[in-house]
Amino acid sequence: MDGGSDGGSCVNTIVEWPLDTRFHIPDTETPAYTSNPPVQGPHYSSWARWRSYTDPVPRGHWVHNLEHGGVVFLYHPDAGTELVQALTRAYNAVPIGVANHGCELHSRAVLTPDPLLDGLWAVTVSGPEDGGMVGYYIKADCIKSESDLTNFAVQHRGRAAEDLCDEGLWP
Repeated sequence: MDGGSDGGSCVNTIVEWPLDTRFHIPDTETPAYTSNPPVQGPHYSSWARWRSYTDPVPRGHWVHNLEHGGVVFLYHPDAGTELVQALTRAYNAVPIGVANHGCELHSRAVLTPDPLLDGLWAVTVSGPEDGGMVGYYIKADCIKSESDLTNFAVQHRGRAAEDLCDEGLWP
């Protein structure tokens, strides 16, 4: 998958998306978003622990991770093993430390399946709320370059509305 195993026809485009209004909602509500995957919006009061998951993290939790400068790696449960392994390698390559805006506890990234995703995989980040800033996502059915996904995560993490390094509270 890395390098485009299909002869170069794999395209991974970065999409810029206007930020949605962010606010807390009860865990019993289902949040609605203007993009799929979301880059920001309504979310639960607790965010997910910074790690890899095999069971889906509810969107209301990982969208809160975006607000805290996180990067979320997503895959649809129907994505094949090879694609999930490639996305996992990109996620695992995101470093911890000084390049993580002072966060030395974790990589400020989450990896989770997402049954609501309308593609096979995506990586999503939020941005600051000043001056009509935007969030970004990459979504496709193939992975052109694992290292490009890792670089995207490193370049965009820690730039959201709340630059918090704290470990999440969910589950």
